[in-house]
Amino acid sequence: GRQYAKLTDYTQELRLEYSTILLSDNPDKSISQVADESGFSSYSYYCKCFRQRFGMTPSEFRMSSK
Repeated sequence: GRQYAKLTDYTQELRLEYSTILLSDNPDKSISQVADESGFSSYSYYCKCFRQRFGMTPSEFRMSSK
């Protein structure tokens, strides 16, 4: 598996993974709702982290997972 420098890195990874499930399974939820429910305090920070991890925005991911 991947190596994590800090527990916070691992926690963030889990939040991002969880958010992909929310995005796929709840097309009615807004991206900001998904960010909030995944434990991200800010929508813009969530989008930045998501793009770094998956190479696309949450909305792009949602469209590609249909």
